[in-house]
Amino acid sequence: MIRQSIIYMGLAIILVLAGCQDEAATEGELPTLIVVPTDTPEPTPTVDAPQADDLPDATDEPQDDSIPSEAESSRPTLPPTFTPEATNTPLPTRTPRPTEEPLQLSGTLYYILNNAQIIAQNGPDDIQIRFDFGPNGVDDLTFSPDGSLMAFVAPGNGSAREVFIASPDGSYIQQVSCLGQADVQQPTWSPDGERIAWVAGQTVGTPLDVYVANWVGSNQCPDGNNQRQLRDANITIFGDLTFSTDGEYVFYSDIETYALDLADGSLAGPLTSTLGFGPDYNLAFPPEGANTLAYIQVNRSPTESNGVPVGNLVLLDATNPDDGLQELNQRIGIINSLTWLDGERILVTDGNTIYIASASNLNTNMIAEEVTLIAAPVLASDNRQMIYFEAVPELPGTRQGYIIDLEGSQMPVPSIQITGDITHLHWFVGEN
Repeated sequence: MIRQSIIYMGLAIILVLAGCQDEAATEGELPTLIVVPTDTPEPTPTVDAPQADDLPDATDEPQDDSIPSEAESSRPTLPPTFTPEATNTPLPTRTPRPTEEPLQLSGTLYYILNNAQIIAQNGPDDIQIRFDFGPNGVDDLTFSPDGSLMAFVAPGNGSAREVFIASPDGSYIQQVSCLGQADVQQPTWSPDGERIAWVAGQTVGTPLDVYVANWVGSNQCPDGNNQRQLRDANITIFGDLTFSTDGEYVFYSDIETYALDLADGSLAGPLTSTLGFGPDYNLAFPPEGANTLAYIQVNRSPTESNGVPVGNLVLLDATNPDDGLQELNQRIGIINSLTWLDGERILVTDGNTIYIASASNLNTNMIAEEVTLIAAPVLASDNRQMIYFEAVPELPGTRQGYIIDLEGSQMPVPSIQITGDITHLHWFVGEN
């Protein structure tokens, strides 16, 4: 009995001592955490790697922050508390903001106001009337390639309409055509600025023919300026008219597109195919480089496009019209205007977005979006800026102009306001 008591007392002492040692170990050093490698296939029991829910709170046991323990250094790294990353500031939508500081218009903006006057505007308040032809008196204003002369259609004798030229400052005006016909449309300059082509019909609604004349010698029309009919084209659904880049052909559209050789008046075509929604529209060659014809192949009915021709941008190699035109690459649709910047870049619009397209591969770069264009945007003469106009809802009849620096931020900046119906805009920077 005494021996048994002694044994129990000894066991008790051993247990007490063992407990003290455990406590000392806990206070002096944390046990090493055993982490099982993920590629160990052994089925023997091991200590599982702790999961995030199993780890103690940082507040459960204070640690010395200066020297991490071995256990802490072997713990798997947990993701920090989620902090949303700062999102990249999205590019502005390029929607004009009325609070922006207005940009002063540099150079001179020419346009037809209310189909009656040719206006030259140098700033918000510097508005000069170059010519006033009265209601519905003037149309189709266009400038020679060097900007030294402008051509337009205005009243001739009686009910006739004729082609005129004038200096931009209004000091000179001269009638070029002398047909005496009532329907005259779209005077178009040759690349060298020496000739003007146009279409005309005896009365409004009758078939149109293609004419050409030199502007020099116009005071002795028709012999002095060699006015002549290129061909009895009998155009019934006219779309557009333009010179080729080399100036050897006049292209026009009567549903499909045709080419007239200026040397002998021979006709090539039809050179394009139609989708049945209207004539080829916005025929245009680059101001320099290859004879690449760009045009809009209309693919929407007028009722679907609010009366504005809309379609695919098509590029054709027009080097040898007699051999036909070869389509150069894929098409862009849906657009409603195009303007060549140079031999490679084309400014195109689709009604509420403005792009620059590459002629070589038709890749596009957006310039402005969510705009409400009342006409095609207009390039400055240096091709570095463009201007477009939107209606001002709170000011009926007022148009707000926005300028975009094509080589800068490409953000629309409000500029001038014009009251009235404006068409056929041209923008010259510097002397013209």
